Amino acid sequence: MYRHSTIPSEIKNYIRRLLASAILPENRETFLVHPGSDFTRNRKISLEDLVFHLFSRSSGFLTHNLQVDFGLGSGRPSKSALVQQLAKLKESFFRHLFESISARYHRHFLYKGRYRLLACDGSDISISSRNIDCYRNTNRTGKDFCSLHLNALYDILSGSFADCIIEKGKDYDETKACWRMMDKIAATSIVICDRHYESYNLFAHLEKAGHFYVIRTKDIHSTGMATYWWKTLDGPEGEGEVLVDTRITRVNSKAAKESGTFHPIPNNAPFDFLPEKTPFRQGRKAIPLGDIPTEHYHQLSFRLVRFRINPPGSPNEFETIATNLPADKFPAEELKRLYHLRWSEETGFRELKYDELLSRLHSVKADSVIKEIYVALTLHNMTSFLISFVGKKLSRGRDGKTRVYEVSHSDATSAVKLFLGRNNRCGPVKLMQELARNMEPVRDGRSFPRQLISKGFVAFTYRAA
Repeated sequence: MYRHSTIPSEIKNYIRRLLASAILPENRETFLVHPGSDFTRNRKISLEDLVFHLFSRSSGFLTHNLQVDFGLGSGRPSKSALVQQLAKLKESFFRHLFESISARYHRHFLYKGRYRLLACDGSDISISSRNIDCYRNTNRTGKDFCSLHLNALYDILSGSFADCIIEKGKDYDETKACWRMMDKIAATSIVICDRHYESYNLFAHLEKAGHFYVIRTKDIHSTGMATYWWKTLDGPEGEGEVLVDTRITRVNSKAAKESGTFHPIPNNAPFDFLPEKTPFRQGRKAIPLGDIPTEHYHQLSFRLVRFRINPPGSPNEFETIATNLPADKFPAEELKRLYHLRWSEETGFRELKYDELLSRLHSVKADSVIKEIYVALTLHNMTSFLISFVGKKLSRGRDGKTRVYEVSHSDATSAVKLFLGRNNRCGPVKLMQELARNMEPVRDGRSFPRQLISKGFVAFTYRAA
């Protein structure tokens, strides 16, 4: 018997306890659309059957999934029955399921024994064009498309999603979603973000919450903050770093611009630690710098670190990072390694879309799609948790090279679905044995061109069984 074979059964029993507690009288108002009547009568598909069916279904059409889980004949619930049962549950129920399972079954790995490593990014989830309020017109092809935007915090060392905020496609704010999620994280963390998160407001929020950040900015020959500070502080042309220590203010006077102590920002620039209206003049004279009230500026300090990532003369030769990590403990090479780890969240999004099937949604309405997103996130975290117990191994290949082998997430997700399915097609012992068998070599250093073509919603008519 595999030594961790009791863990899958423990997870399954915990889900059952969560489902039982969700329909208790004190919780019905929170989780059910109609607390007085929902899930009070015996149906062909119960709450437990519904949730485990959502975890285990494939990308095929609904009837195929129902046939696999419930069999053929009159005992099988119809597609309409499935949709109606799902509509009885609020979004808060699936959020509660995601948070409860993630909190209970999460292996805490700390970087240098102190920091939690979190990556923050966003991804579009294409949905049916019937959702008029989710239209966007920023597609590279110039066509309108319909989507939800998934903002997610990814725990790099455990390979699981720590939190998420789901927004309608046309009015999302990634930087705001980032600090809102980080405000809920209690442990001291290092959050790693791509260049779309370059924002003084985000820097200030993360610093106030007691977290550290490693955020890529536009390079010094672009139009971002690094260009201004690198020129102002006489940064080197190649690799190097500068220390920015300034006071962010909305007092946009000539004296403030030339002082070197203040950094004026426009009135329409988001910065939550300054009042919206700032005094600019005293009578007819501009307000002296010494008379600017303390509530009208915010002290901000961070490092801008520039390092080489490609050979000299190649495009995108350098990368620039903004961070508040101390220079003595986190030099440029350390920051370079940290930022490289951010790519694991991109892998996590790929797994969500193609292993947990967010690219093959079964719902049309945006509210139902959000429920599917929470199911996918929960399934991903359960799979990553089980994979962590299998661990990694060293093995010598036929070419004589020794490589690290780890469990394939795609194969593991398929096995976990069989275990969670209603027909009990896979027991806990076989599940852990199957995970241990599906190990593949880790091939570092490989790179492939990114596919930048947007993929739309796949219509139900064109689903394979």
